[in-house]
This record gives sequence, structure tokens and C-alpha cells, in this order.
Amino acid sequence: MKNKQWLISWIGKADHDASEQNEASGLGPIATALQAGLQFDRVCLLTNFPHERSANFCEWLEKKFSYSSNVIDLQEMDLVSPIHYASIYEEVSKHLKVLGLPREDVDLTFHLSPGTPAMAAIWIMLAKTRFPAQLIQTSRERGLEPVDFNFNLADDFLPEYLQRGSE
Repeated sequence: MKNKQWLISWIGKADHDASEQNEASGLGPIATALQAGLQFDRVCLLTNFPHERSANFCEWLEKKFSYSSNVIDLQEMDLVSPIHYASIYEEVSKHLKVLGLPREDVDLTFHLSPGTPAMAAIWIMLAKTRFPAQLIQTSRERGLEPVDFNFNLADDFLPEYLQRGSE
């Protein structure tokens, strides 16, 4: 049986701008990823923007890509700040656990482009450790690109870190 495909992403300012300005500023990162032909069984969108604004974005996305409302899931995140690493890590980890992840029957994709650099850094850490996931990024110039970090945090860095601690 084929695994379910889930996209998990922050909603960024460019995403909101695209839906509110009739795409005059481009599609935004999330719509650019979906336009590239990726099909997801579930799209989990995290937001630290006001609920109504992000809910309107989700409605726009559903119409644009013919997703039913049960595919796109909006989750508000209570962050200290969009650049507070510990808060981002804690909230995202908690949400992924609520979703029952990691799961054998779900292939995760984390979208790095929307949000702050701190948010992207947390996606990379989580994808390489507790919640194995593919990473993607999008831009107006290059469209959708897979992101590959050819390292394993635990295997590549933990032994060196532990060795330094015993010296």
C-alpha cells in the first residue's frame, strides 16, 4: 500500500500577500509548491498570523488547487517570537506529536521557504532527527526544488560532540 503524502509548512507573509493581492506579487511559496504538481493527501499549515487572515489564505488555496477542506489543516502556533528558536522547536514538535508523527504510513515533506530563517532551521533539525522528512524550497525564479543535506546529525556529529566532552 502506498504511503500518504503530507506537506507541513509555515504560512509566510508572501503566501498571505499572494492570496490578498490576486497574485500580483507572485503565487507565494506554498502555492508555488502545489502548482509544481506535488499531490498531498494532507497539507498542514502552521501560522503565527491572526487566525482570520490565515483561514482566508487556506480557503484561497483550497479553491485554487481544488483541495477539499478536510485536506488542508490550519494550526495556530503560540510563539514567543517568530525568531525564538526554542519556542518554534517546542511548538512544532508538540504539534507533530499531536498528529501522531512519525508514522510508518506517512511520508513527510517540510517546506523551508515560508517563514523566518529560524523556522527553516527547525525544519532541518527535525527532518534529520525526530521526524524524518523530505525538504523542499520554492522561489519565484527557480520554482520548486528538493533540498538535500547529505548528513545525519546523530551519526555525523554526535560521536564527535561526545568525544569532545570526554577530553
